Amino acid sequence: MEYVFGGLLGLALGCAAAFINTMITRVLVADQGSEVKPMSSLKVLLATILRYIVSALALLAVFLARNALPIPFYAVIAGTAIGLTVGSFIMLWIMLKKK
Repeated sequence: MEYVFGGLLGLALGCAAAFINTMITRVLVADQGSEVKPMSSLKVLLATILRYIVSALALLAVFLARNALPIPFYAVIAGTAIGLTVGSFIMLWIMLKKK
């Protein structure tokens, strides 16, 4: 049962980080407006770096809290990775479907 709870905790943390990553992408896309124009490469680069930082911070938080949590580390880190990956796909799919 500890593994399930750890996986769910990691999944929640990963989905929260994926949500923040999606908001970063949404701000970048919303800045474009309705007219088609090439995005600034600097904006795309900064958004990508911010997304990597958010993902790395989520994984780092789990790694640093591994001794403080009374649940298996492997379950939490795996849940976080799955939440980041699947959560990003689902949230970006929803964002694209709304357009």
